[in-house]
Amino acid sequence: MKVIKWSCKHTFHRCFWFLYLTRNINCAKFYEMATATGEGNILAADAEVAALERCLKVLKTAKSDTEIFAALLLITKLARAETMTSEDRGKIFKAVGFQFINRLLNTESVPEDCDQHMFQSLALTLLACFSTDPNLAHHPELLAKIPFLSETILIPRLSTSDVSVHEKAMISDAYDILQAVATSEGGRKRLCEELSDSLVIVIKEQIFGHDRSLSILSSLLYHNSDDMWMFHSDLLSSLFQKLAVDFHQFQDAEKFKTCELLTSLLSVTSTVPAAVPDWAVRIRDTISGVLRNKLGEDHRDVCLQLAATMLHHYGATWVLQGHQEDEKFFPLLVNLASVEVRMILETMNQEKQLSKAAVLCCCFTILERCIQLMVCNTEEINLGGDVIYQLHTVLTAAFGAATYHLKSVTKEQFIDPVVVSCLRALFMWLAEETAQLKSDVFELLPLLIDFCKSSLTSHSLEDNSKEIDLPSNVFYHQLREDLIQLFLPGLCHLTAEKESRDVVLHNQGFSMLVSYTNHLLEKKTLDAGSPAVETSIITLSNIFLNVILQDPSFVRESDESRNLLLILSSELKSSVNRSQTFLLHIGLVFVSLLRIKPVVKEFEGTMQDAVVRIGSLLADVLRSKPGKLEPTIDEETLKNLLCLTLQSLIDCIFTHRWVASSLRQSDMHERITHSSTYAWRQEEEVSSLVLRLIEQPSSQQL
Repeated sequence: MKVIKWSCKHTFHRCFWFLYLTRNINCAKFYEMATATGEGNILAADAEVAALERCLKVLKTAKSDTEIFAALLLITKLARAETMTSEDRGKIFKAVGFQFINRLLNTESVPEDCDQHMFQSLALTLLACFSTDPNLAHHPELLAKIPFLSETILIPRLSTSDVSVHEKAMISDAYDILQAVATSEGGRKRLCEELSDSLVIVIKEQIFGHDRSLSILSSLLYHNSDDMWMFHSDLLSSLFQKLAVDFHQFQDAEKFKTCELLTSLLSVTSTVPAAVPDWAVRIRDTISGVLRNKLGEDHRDVCLQLAATMLHHYGATWVLQGHQEDEKFFPLLVNLASVEVRMILETMNQEKQLSKAAVLCCCFTILERCIQLMVCNTEEINLGGDVIYQLHTVLTAAFGAATYHLKSVTKEQFIDPVVVSCLRALFMWLAEETAQLKSDVFELLPLLIDFCKSSLTSHSLEDNSKEIDLPSNVFYHQLREDLIQLFLPGLCHLTAEKESRDVVLHNQGFSMLVSYTNHLLEKKTLDAGSPAVETSIITLSNIFLNVILQDPSFVRESDESRNLLLILSSELKSSVNRSQTFLLHIGLVFVSLLRIKPVVKEFEGTMQDAVVRIGSLLADVLRSKPGKLEPTIDEETLKNLLCLTLQSLIDCIFTHRWVASSLRQSDMHERITHSSTYAWRQEEEVSSLVLRLIEQPSSQQL
């Protein structure tokens, strides 16, 4: 390998410093220096282009490294960064070539009294210049330098004295290059493979550049979370273990700096170990201890943010770890989050609220997850009656403040992270509690319906979330989730009551739900095994039944009910690999609609196929043993579904002449009566309905 030979030590020094001061090919600094001594003037645009071409010619024909430096110096003097195009940078990059840069990197001997890393530093300065161009930042030759850059950022670890100015400049250039590389998917993949160890070492040991290592590692965890945990699980676990121990042991300001560091890393990763690791348990115990003390506002905020991040990843499992030894942690967390929500929304002006957006989002996340825990983990959490009553009181007060805040929200704020987090928590609350705050919720319903319509029609929560300035990346994933799905249980309760149901229908809520049903069924076609989608369809079926059975006149006159009938008939006709529970629910909605809704002649064929499918489904269910359906459904619920479906079918026979013949096509009568496993024969009400349904065509002239 050739090395650099200098004909003039002074020339090198001048080249080095001019290139260092004008890296990123920015001549502003150089121009200030030049004009201070009377040198140089800004050239006119045409003259500048011509001058650049002459410099490029010199670069291409240079016979020595000294001539290359001279040409580079002319470029920094004559060309301005703001007028230089990507094409111009590419030409310079091609003219300089990597052979020259490689010689700099591999030259070990340096002029007398010069820094030992002088040549490498100059090479990195050049690479940092070129890496500012996205097209050059992903050049294979530049990516091949990642191992060298990895060693460079570890220089402070190997140094026996303080990091010198030259070393700091060299390390800063290395980070500039690495951050440029991290802007592409291919670059991040290479960084995952070749840089992760060095990044973790720098962060763990808090050596020079640790803040920039944190930035790059955060980017890798955000964009390549699966790969990072798959290939570097032990490395990341050791990092979080170290930080968790520090968080536990520090008893000064470093404790809360470590807390912020943990939050910044954990909030960007979408993947974490499935089981709650030891470091996560230690974080829980430390947060529990810290929150019992009298804390300043800033210290309390960072602890709540870390708690929200851990709840986001591990949910109830994280809270329940060590619950028997520390039963006060869960109530304490709920109380603090509730009080914080009220303090921010009720006592702070809008400017102050904006500054607390991240904390507010985290508090709503804590409330959302804790409500979920109280509902789904009642036995494990084992709260006494007094504690439950107290928590219900503080939650009611918190959501009172939330509903008051939402009343002032406009449609333009629907993608605001605070609004979304607030709605998520409110939807979780409404799924379990609609008796409290009833008047506030009824007043807020039009806004909630508008929010659902907006998210469904524009997909703002799915597509636009990438452009939102989020207070914490942990909420990026939440913004991409389906919030209408969270609202469905609450809507099911609300549509059971006349006053709230009227509000929903008056604000086109029925139309929104029909569109959402179609959206979910299309999604289910792509993801047939999604239990969440199937559960949502079943909840939607219950909402539709609330409207159909209690407001038949609305359904009869609504055009959207016809669309729903067509959507369900298409699903019944073509669905495969669906659970019987799922089909029974949409079948019941279908026949309930068919009972009161006229059918256009052109759609009768599709409707007939759906009725045939329902007949076959009923036969299969009536021949099966209770408790053997997948997913398992209790006998009482199944009997109710069967009775309602059969009764509605009987009514349909009198409403539509073709229903009886469609049922005969399904061989429903023969399949039931000739089956020795007919488990429902002893159920008098079901049996009588079956007989009436099957015998109706022969005994009634239609």
